[in-house]
Amino acid sequence: MAVIDVILADNQPLTLSGLTQFVAGELDIRVAGTARTHVELLACLNARIRLLVIDPREMISGPDILRIRTDFPEINIVVVSTITDRPQLVDLIKSGIHGYITKYADQTEVLTAIRTVAKGEKYFCQDALNIIIETSIQSPTHRAKDALTSREKELLKLIAQGYSNQRAADELNLSPHTVHTHRKKVIKKLNIKSPTEFLIHAVDLGLVTLPTNR
Repeated sequence: MAVIDVILADNQPLTLSGLTQFVAGELDIRVAGTARTHVELLACLNARIRLLVIDPREMISGPDILRIRTDFPEINIVVVSTITDRPQLVDLIKSGIHGYITKYADQTEVLTAIRTVAKGEKYFCQDALNIIIETSIQSPTHRAKDALTSREKELLKLIAQGYSNQRAADELNLSPHTVHTHRKKVIKKLNIKSPTEFLIHAVDLGLVTLPTNR
């Protein structure tokens, strides 16, 4: 059984302790480090870490997340926060996070988010989805909807779910080159500027069904 090495980061001791207890005893999840400050977080990061669960407030910014994604591309990021400001959340999403849950989440949802994102897929709670949908309604997605071919919609759905080009090629029985070509067309038609915008547009077009709060 593959073990998910996780870093838990939050500047509030009580929250950090709660997250640690949530994953304690889970055979497939191992806490490889905890951090309460930016300096402590940087000291924990290394190539064997697969997941960072963090409340970025007062610890890291969107550009910091981008740097982590660049320096440690193998690390997927789940944000656990109470951020409800739409511009802040959208900036986080565009910075490349893989999941978002609120601090009202129970143990089951926290573990589900960790395991889902560790597989390379996305996990956004209902509060985040509501904001994503609100944002996408203001985007040109609807105007471009009819411009996408059925194959491009299939690819958009897979990319939004976290599929790599190779995995999407295998799923669609296409060559990686053909998938790359379709991907470029989707990016151009939808004016996509960041990887997570694939998710925003896929949600808006009803192509993906993501987990929701109970």
